[in-house]
Amino acid sequence: MEKNFLPYTEALELKILGFNESCLAKYCRYNPKDNIKLFPQSQNFFKGYFEYCYNQEYRKVETVAAPLFQQAFDWFRKKYKFDIEIRKGGKPEKYMVFVDSYIYKHGDVELFKYEDAKLEGLRLLIKKANNLVIVK
Repeated sequence: MEKNFLPYTEALELKILGFNESCLAKYCRYNPKDNIKLFPQSQNFFKGYFEYCYNQEYRKVETVAAPLFQQAFDWFRKKYKFDIEIRKGGKPEKYMVFVDSYIYKHGDVELFKYEDAKLEGLRLLIKKANNLVIVK
């Protein structure tokens, strides 16, 4: 089930871009020596990126909302009008990534396993949004 949620790094990138929707899970690190872990929300949904929970010593611990891949793709479509398409490649179990009808890699087409294609597409959407220049 964890493969349906964005990795921690990409979840932080979305926060910087303004993502602030309810999510079914969150990332949390209860101890600075611990790895960041994915936890289901105790109250069905989690809204807001930087909320706090408490560790066993009742110290505040920063948590980060963990969107689903589909939730992130929908958000990019609504906010930036960016769209993603993952198509079957010419080889078994290989896929191509398209963003706004343009192939991800020009020239030699790069093929990915499906899960990797989702992540590559998400990273491309993040990069494209970060490079967006607003003209007034």
